[in-house]
Amino acid sequence: MQVQTVGLLFLGSMLIVALFILIRATFFVVKRQTIAIVERFGQFVRTVPSGLHAKYPFMERIAGIVNVRIQHSNVAVETKTEDDIPIRIAISVHYHVLPEKAYDAFYSLDEVHGKISSCLSGIVCIMVPKMKLNAVFKEKANFSILLQNELRQVMAGFGYGILLPSVTGIKPGTRIAMSSDDTDSAHRLQLMAENQSETNLNEEAIGALKSAALHVGATGGQYGLRRRSEHKVTKTAGRNKALIDMAKEIRHE
Repeated sequence: MQVQTVGLLFLGSMLIVALFILIRATFFVVKRQTIAIVERFGQFVRTVPSGLHAKYPFMERIAGIVNVRIQHSNVAVETKTEDDIPIRIAISVHYHVLPEKAYDAFYSLDEVHGKISSCLSGIVCIMVPKMKLNAVFKEKANFSILLQNELRQVMAGFGYGILLPSVTGIKPGTRIAMSSDDTDSAHRLQLMAENQSETNLNEEAIGALKSAALHVGATGGQYGLRRRSEHKVTKTAGRNKALIDMAKEIRHE
């Protein structure tokens, strides 16, 4: 009698464990702002939104979870303008997975940031060399819209939507190497300073020129070149305090 009781208790325990495993293998919960990818024997079956769901136990599995929240990425691209000024453009991008294209986002793209960075680099390196430095600053808002349109077309094929990218900063490149040597670089900076009254450079563009000129003065290796640069910039900048300050800083370099 006791043996039968122990046997029944053991059998009941096994049934409870098996039922628990079956329930765990059948039902699953998808969290808010996520989409589950369900596969059956390695083949895609369906996408599942947030909530409580069921699947065929031991035949279907959750292959992955796609996050549909808005995400953020920062990209910096170096190129040079039509007037041969190297610049570094910082771009902030917000993106998200399109719910109806969760399949594409999960299976077609592994590294989202790398793809966005590659696309933006290609777009910027095509557009900026056709624009002068001052135009890049003045058209910053329109530039962001153009980036959005181009990037949205590319990323839509991978299941991602793009919010309006914003240009967060435009600075001189990490090195001034416009043509063959530093002498040519300094010469171009001098020409831009001398023609500032014709091009109507805004304050932000003048700041970029200022930083570039200081960099050339620090790396040119020719004291006489820096002195001549100072003389030309100071002579031309009589009507522009920003360029006078630039000349003073070059003098103290």
